[in-house]
Amino acid sequence: MKGLGIGFQPSAMLAGLLAYVVNFKRATKFILRTVRTNYTPEQIAKIEQKQFAEETRKFVIRYKKYSTESLHQIVRENTFVPAAIEAAKQLIIIREKKKA
Repeated sequence: MKGLGIGFQPSAMLAGLLAYVVNFKRATKFILRTVRTNYTPEQIAKIEQKQFAEETRKFVIRYKKYSTESLHQIVRENTFVPAAIEAAKQLIIIREKKKA
């Protein structure tokens, strides 16, 4: 009786690992939603809001030295990640309040 031969393909493993690293945040969200069923939808929403706020805070720090026109362009183009757009909007509001 022959056993079931299971092979290991390093290239496939590296490709899978690379895909996970590149899509870490999305993969983590997927795992959080599907595998960890002990979280309620409200808890998941709260975790996602906290992550979004942290991402936005990092973009605010990064965008502080951008010109107001550059910030408006980020909002207009709407091609950046949502946290980046939100950070640009927040900085625009802060600058408009300082002008008033």
